[in-house]
Amino acid sequence: MTDSQGSTQHAPPRACLLLVAVVGVPTGCQREAFVDRSPPEEEPQGEVQFAGSEPKNAFHLEEGNVLARTAFSSVAPANSQIEIRDFQFPPHVRTRLAGLPGPGVIEVYSGHGTLALSGTTQQLLGGVVKGVPAGQALEFDNQGDFSLVVRVYVVEGK
Repeated sequence: MTDSQGSTQHAPPRACLLLVAVVGVPTGCQREAFVDRSPPEEEPQGEVQFAGSEPKNAFHLEEGNVLARTAFSSVAPANSQIEIRDFQFPPHVRTRLAGLPGPGVIEVYSGHGTLALSGTTQQLLGGVVKGVPAGQALEFDNQGDFSLVVRVYVVEGK
């Protein structure tokens, strides 16, 4: 560019980038992705294996069709153990869990139902946090159409 006195000025870098961005955008160049989703040629023989490594702290099936996992476990000070467990209870099912090895806290992630503990029944809704004593059986009643998912924090004395 030249100004009124005839000297040359350089365009600022932002203006150049804007020009390249506007001019360099192709129009009408859309491609369709191709994905082969045809069924397998024949059914697999024997046990089907998961295609990959099992995730760390995977859920496993327990009695009553409950999915459970230990998300975290660590030795804590003063000869104690801290564990974080996740449970997923199927819809419209009442499930009894054995007592916890130490006092704990239950945090409801999703779903709704009740928790029967020591002869009292407490409502469970998403976001609710409840304390539970050690050694007492926990009876969950999932009253919803979806899974009841809870996280249990346990502190166990050794």
